[in-house]
Amino acid sequence: MKPDLQISPLQYHTAVGKVWVEMARNLADSLILPFNLTDYADILSDLSTTLLGNFGDLMRSKGIEIDTGNLDIFISEIPVVVYSKWHKVINVFKKSKTVLHLC
Repeated sequence: MKPDLQISPLQYHTAVGKVWVEMARNLADSLILPFNLTDYADILSDLSTTLLGNFGDLMRSKGIEIDTGNLDIFISEIPVVVYSKWHKVINVFKKSKTVLHLC
């Protein structure tokens, strides 16, 4: 027998948001990403603004607070952190005189 799952739209969007934040954190730790980081940060910023614009009042009424200052800082630092790691990798290859092929 299947349990009857009742999930409110707020619970759904909270869960989806948590998945996206975890994906962003995980990708920020990656050395190689298959897309433009600046575009990615812009999209995350737009999605954050849209989420808070559409559901901010409802979230606050349910006692859910999001520290948008920290979220904005996190989003803006994604390209900076990843590019700095990438430059470290390139420097290692330069020092080892290994050829690095970029596709």
